[in-house]
Amino acid sequence: MGAGFVAFDRRWNRAWGLLPYLLVALGLLLTVLTAGLTASELLVVGGVAAVLLGWHGWFVTLHPQWLEHRLLPMAVYFAGLVALSLVLGALAGPFSILVIGCFPMAFVALRGGWAHAGVGVVCLCLLVALGGTRPDPDLVVQVVGAGVLASAVGWAIRRIESEAVQRREAHAELVELHARLQRTTREKEELQQHLVAAARDAGVAAERARLARDFHDTLAQGLAAIGSQLETADEQLDDGQPARVRVRTALGLSRSCLAEARRAVHALRPGALEADDLHGALRSTVTGWQERTGVPCRLTVTGTPVPVDTARQTAVLRIVQEGLSNVAKHAGASTATVTVSYLDDLMMVDVFDDGAGFDPATPAPPGAQGGYGLAAARERLGQVGGRLAVESAPGAGSTLTATVPVVDPAEPAAGDAS
Repeated sequence: MGAGFVAFDRRWNRAWGLLPYLLVALGLLLTVLTAGLTASELLVVGGVAAVLLGWHGWFVTLHPQWLEHRLLPMAVYFAGLVALSLVLGALAGPFSILVIGCFPMAFVALRGGWAHAGVGVVCLCLLVALGGTRPDPDLVVQVVGAGVLASAVGWAIRRIESEAVQRREAHAELVELHARLQRTTREKEELQQHLVAAARDAGVAAERARLARDFHDTLAQGLAAIGSQLETADEQLDDGQPARVRVRTALGLSRSCLAEARRAVHALRPGALEADDLHGALRSTVTGWQERTGVPCRLTVTGTPVPVDTARQTAVLRIVQEGLSNVAKHAGASTATVTVSYLDDLMMVDVFDDGAGFDPATPAPPGAQGGYGLAAARERLGQVGGRLAVESAPGAGSTLTATVPVVDPAEPAAGDAS
């Protein structure tokens, strides 16, 4: 029996449980108005009626869960209800309606075929009460006919109830199935989006690696060869020759272009991420920087790590590399700290040093000594919806903070599509 059937069954039984109260009230009213009983007789009738109401209240009103489920207490209840109804009917004629009310109460209290047996008990009691041990045949026909009619009506009502509940449960199952289908569809769409994103990231990574190889094998190697030829030519020219100035200018340009080409290759192909995950790449970066500079540096990860795509991993790694590079070049720090914090749908990366610091309001302009790194970092973060902030003051160290969303803000969160 489903939950819907149980709830409906309890509501239905509570409604029928009010019937004896109504019949007793009606019987008392008719007895007072029409029976012509004395005060003492009315007192006896009222006492028996009170006993009947107490009996009904204990078994039905206070224990509705017993109805149609606990056969023994309900059989005791029904037997007492019939007996008290017959007693009241014998004391005052208007209370005969209580005996008639026992027909529907058989189907309220007793389960299955026991309800029809209860109707038979009521019929037998009526025959004995009205006709004694040798009732009139016409009375027998009338009482048996009433019992058959009551059984047929009770069976029909139960049948209708059962079919209604079955339809209701079928509808509830259909709604639940539809909801599960919608959830499955959403999960399939999300999985497909993840697969497409993974394929896109893999394609982007492969293309970046190809470009890095092409840059290295053609442009960078060519510029290195040109520089080598220019160095040889510079060594063979005397200081007083005008061509030597041109050669040295060309040599400086080739070296500058070679440095830019190598920086482009480095940006296109973050080798640490190819061999390890983000945290491993960060550890390798921090360890290598500490070994090169001799400055103690610690990596700290807080919160619950969540996977992010290649573009975000690259952005975070580049921020840390650029921040540590600036510390080594400009800060004169004694310690540095890299902190990666996971905050729900955000990842925050802090690069802190206790060095000389500077005034962020007047940063050094880009030039031969650098200055392009932070601008490039901001552009890279902007591509993944992130932000970059710099906090510093002369003599107070510096903190480079990058805030990166773990997913694209334009993508709907799981469940929003519903």
